[in-house]
Amino acid sequence: MFGLFTRSSRPRKRPARRTTTLSLERLEDRLTPSGTGECITLSVVYQSDKIATFQGTLTNPCKPYPGQTVNLTGAVNTGAATNAQGVFSVTVQVSKLGTVYAGSADGKSNTAKCTLVGGSPVVGNFKAVSVGSGMWLFSGSVTGAPKQGEMVGCGGITPLQGQKCLVNSDGTFAFYAMVPCREGGWADAEAIDWWGDTSEVAIAFVNC
Repeated sequence: MFGLFTRSSRPRKRPARRTTTLSLERLEDRLTPSGTGECITLSVVYQSDKIATFQGTLTNPCKPYPGQTVNLTGAVNTGAATNAQGVFSVTVQVSKLGTVYAGSADGKSNTAKCTLVGGSPVVGNFKAVSVGSGMWLFSGSVTGAPKQGEMVGCGGITPLQGQKCLVNSDGTFAFYAMVPCREGGWADAEAIDWWGDTSEVAIAFVNC
């Protein structure tokens, strides 16, 4: 009476494969101890006489993290506290060159680092130019060493004894000095970097 009715089988659908995209924030959490997202930065500013200022910021995860202690280890061993903006800064006398590490005291941040270096300064283009009425302009440039905290000390003729000036960030220096008549001669200039390394003496003639 009735014929056997059959339907062609439909292909089975494979279950959709669920994928998860690892966001940058989640990746940072995996790389940061305890997944706190604390992040620290570190930089150094050289000053004269083996003094350096270490500074940076601490955030958690993307906002300032105030009132926290930051430990500095390696070439220096000291601590600093973050202010309301998450910024820390500490100035210390340095006893050796090398790498300085910074991390939060709770151990939940990354480790930031910077390297303390000295150099071999070289004084170039040292010259003396009369600007009139016994006043002279002494100028030149320094290369081969960190410019921060670098000084130039002068001597030779009597009016320059004990004269010092700070080297600019671009490596240049300049200062004025009164040179009385008949006190001219050879003027000396020697660069001293923040670590105490010195250059060879450069000379310029003061013709008066």
